[in-house]
Amino acid sequence: MRPYVRPAANAAISQERRPDGTCAKTWEIVGWAAGQPFAWVDDDIDEADRAFVAARHPGPALLHRVHPAKGLRDEDFEVLAAWAAGPGAAAHG
Repeated sequence: MRPYVRPAANAAISQERRPDGTCAKTWEIVGWAAGQPFAWVDDDIDEADRAFVAARHPGPALLHRVHPAKGLRDEDFEVLAAWAAGPGAAAHG
């Protein structure tokens, strides 16, 4: 997996939910990933977003929800590191 960080929080991307229940960011992120492995860390990920990614993204994806008031904590970094080192993400390196 090639390391690349792109902030998903963007003024041009709506924070609102679409009629199907997905966050508007979900569509943007899946399109940007274009089948490549990606990890998305956000405080606004729910089951509708997970289902959308599972149905429309052929590559490995980690959708990791963080607590909005706590932000990234040590255990979040552990989850990200384990996922990045795992076979699904590494296979697309």
